Amino acid sequence: MATNPVSQFRPASPRELSFEGAREVRPAAPDAFPDGPFARSSLLSAAEWQTLRDIAGSLHNVDADVDLVTTGSTSTHMHILAEGWAYRARLTRMGGQSVSAIFLPGDIVNLNALFARESEDLVHTVTPSSIVSLPLARLRELQKKMPGLASAFLWLAMADNTRMSEWIKRLARQSAQQRLAHLFCELAVRLGVTEEGGRTRITLPLSQIQLSDITGITHIHTSRVLSALREQDLIELRRKQLIIKNITELRRIGEFDPAYLKGYECAGTKAANGDGNDAY
Repeated sequence: MATNPVSQFRPASPRELSFEGAREVRPAAPDAFPDGPFARSSLLSAAEWQTLRDIAGSLHNVDADVDLVTTGSTSTHMHILAEGWAYRARLTRMGGQSVSAIFLPGDIVNLNALFARESEDLVHTVTPSSIVSLPLARLRELQKKMPGLASAFLWLAMADNTRMSEWIKRLARQSAQQRLAHLFCELAVRLGVTEEGGRTRITLPLSQIQLSDITGITHIHTSRVLSALREQDLIELRRKQLIIKNITELRRIGEFDPAYLKGYECAGTKAANGDGNDAY
């Protein structure tokens, strides 16, 4: 069985991250990089993977409710979420926020830092998390010499754009109930959860306020929609656990078609390319 190249990252000497909130530094464990889009990419050669291992930093523990990236900041490192949940958001003038991405283990949380000098978004942890960072200056140099690395980053940026386009369509054209149904279906797919006894169970650490920021509806309306979904016997929410009782009906309500996630999860990966020798 082939070894996941990302799981072989070798910790470098400890150093400060480019964000505040790191509460502990420890060597990256062999399984610190879970399976994710970047890990499954077949676009990088063995030599390119080895170079990334050489420049990878140590594993940093970060508390929940910490800004990994702040609006207007200039990042010095690219951060890979090894454990936990985080989200990307843009602040409003009234102090609210609009969430444009949810990050799960294996995701790069600030890919745009490769291309933009300053961040227009913030990245915030939802749960206690662990982060591994790679120096952006070094990555920018390596992109010029390593076509596989440049292709992988381009692929991830395109996949993120595809997902954001789906979210924009959802916000513009769907009802509040459809938006929440769609979100729950997306998370089930991204987390790779399968049905057990007709039910789909996922960990959901998002608060109702955060669900409101993601779906673009008020906190009160979010509470009402969740109650309606419960009354229809479609979901249960208890102790940060979401139980989807009828995923087929929830997909119908949310008009959910997972095709837009195929690029995010599969394109350019070993699964999509068979033996991993062909890049798209």
